[in-house]
Amino acid sequence: MNQDIVVITTRGGKAICTGVVLMTMAVISTRDHGVVVKIKRVIMERRLPRKWGLGPEASQKKMMIQKWTAPQTRESQRQHAHPDYRY
Repeated sequence: MNQDIVVITTRGGKAICTGVVLMTMAVISTRDHGVVVKIKRVIMERRLPRKWGLGPEASQKKMMIQKWTAPQTRESQRQHAHPDYRY
């Protein structure tokens, strides 16, 4: 069939899943996003903890959300409103 089969692993070397490659390496190197592998079989156990949201971008987003406080009074709502929507 001439399809390349890959194993996707964690940084620690544990297998997550197997799949079929949809792009060549030349195409992958020119792209910044897209589907590269069609997953065929998930190997990783369900009991392992999820680590989504622990990366640098997610941590920064969580910190920004914690710092932001919603305006409580009518006057502070006016001050924080978008200039086009002030009343």
